[in-house]
Amino acid sequence: MRALADTSPRTVDGNESGVIVSPHVREQYAIVEARPLRLPLRAAPAPPALGADSAPTDGLAVASAVLGFTAIVPVVSQVLGIGLGVAGLVRIHRARRAGLPRRGRLWAWLGIGSSTFALLAWIAVLAAFAVISHALGQAADSLPLLAR
Repeated sequence: MRALADTSPRTVDGNESGVIVSPHVREQYAIVEARPLRLPLRAAPAPPALGADSAPTDGLAVASAVLGFTAIVPVVSQVLGIGLGVAGLVRIHRARRAGLPRRGRLWAWLGIGSSTFALLAWIAVLAAFAVISHALGQAADSLPLLAR
């Protein structure tokens, strides 16, 4: 009767709550109880310090791009955007020649390009209004001649 009791399946922890393992497996393999993995707590990494890699961006160049894309006051914004873009490029160039890191060339060129495009679009709209106004003025002048 004792031999029959030894061959019955048993649980890992000896209770009825664990995994059932036959005695043959228990003899061949060492059964290790699984435990939850505990990782050490770590603080969040610190942000990188300001150095040569993170040079300041020129504010005039960014302002040029904002004025070029938004057109707050139609023609004045574009003229200011072109002027600020050129001034930003000059400041970036001077800072780099002095050995200081300065970013923002792309912002300046975007501001100059978008301001120029928007300015040309406003000039085209104003020219179209002038042509339409002239054509309507000529048509209005010819109306009294038809009524006679």
